Amino acid sequence: MIFNDLKDNEQFEASGYIKSNFLNTLELETLQKAYSAYINMDGDVIDFAKNLGYYISVFDSNIEKRKFINTVLKELFTPKVEQLLDGYKILYGNFMYKEAGGKEIEVHQDFSFVDEKKYTAFNLWVPLQDTTVFNGGFQLIEQSNKLFNSYRSATIPHNLTHFNEQFKKLMQPIDVSAGDGLLFDHRLFHYSGPNHSDATRIAVQMVVIPKAATPVMYYYNPQKDKTKLSIYEITEDFLLTHNLWSNPTEHLNKIGETNYEEIPNAKAILKKIQSNNKSTFFQTIKNYLGYV
Repeated sequence: MIFNDLKDNEQFEASGYIKSNFLNTLELETLQKAYSAYINMDGDVIDFAKNLGYYISVFDSNIEKRKFINTVLKELFTPKVEQLLDGYKILYGNFMYKEAGGKEIEVHQDFSFVDEKKYTAFNLWVPLQDTTVFNGGFQLIEQSNKLFNSYRSATIPHNLTHFNEQFKKLMQPIDVSAGDGLLFDHRLFHYSGPNHSDATRIAVQMVVIPKAATPVMYYYNPQKDKTKLSIYEITEDFLLTHNLWSNPTEHLNKIGETNYEEIPNAKAILKKIQSNNKSTFFQTIKNYLGYV
C-alpha cells in the first residue's frame, strides 16, 4: 500500500488520484498572506514562460522567492503528507497561479522525478480559493496514469500536447474547494482551461516522492543523440536555483542513460489497452475514436 488509509489506496488504484482536505481556515489564511508577500518580491519569469498565460514559481528568476515559498510549503505540508502516505516526502513546492483571462494549460503529464518503473511520484495541488471550470479549475482523465510509462522532462518533447483538442474533450472537471486538494500520479492526463473569472486563480503545488527513491531528471539532447536520454541525479537546491529548461550537465551528476521513445498517438494508445475493456476511461477512448 502507498497510502496509510485503505480507502485512499482503493480510490487511487481506481482513478489515479485522491481528493482530500489539506488546510484549515487558519492555514489557508497563512498561505494567502504568504502569496501576498510573494508577489510583492522582485522577480521576473524566464523567457520560455513569458507568454504562457499562467505562472509557476519554478519559472521565476528570483531564487529567493522560489526558496521562500518552498520553505513555507514544506513546513506546512510535510506532516500532512506523512500522515497520508507511507514513506514519502516533499521534494519541492511552488505557487501556481492563473490570472484573470489566463490561458489554458494543455493536456499533459507531469515531469518524471523518479524511476517510475520502481516508484510512484505525486503532484499535490491545493487551491487557495474555490475552483471550477469557470476559473480554470482542474480537469483529468481517470486511470490515464495506467496507459503507458514515458520519460518526461523540460527537454523532452511534450508529444501529448499534440492531441490537446482530442483529449481535452474527455476531461472530467473536478471542482475543488479552497483548502481541499488533489494528490495524483504524475502520469495522469490532466488539463485546466482558461480563467474566465475576474480574479487570479491561486494554488500551491508540490512534488511528492518516495523517500527511498533517487530524484532524477531526464535530459534529451537530439543534436548529440536522438535515441538516448541522459539520467541525472537532482537535488532540492538544483530545483530551486536553476532553470529546468537549461542544460543540466554542468551542475548534476549523470547516473545513467536510457532509450528515448516518443509516446504513441491516440490510436496506438488504444491498441495498447485493448485488454482493458471494462475500464471507464478506455471505453470512453474507444467510443470517442469510433472503435468497437
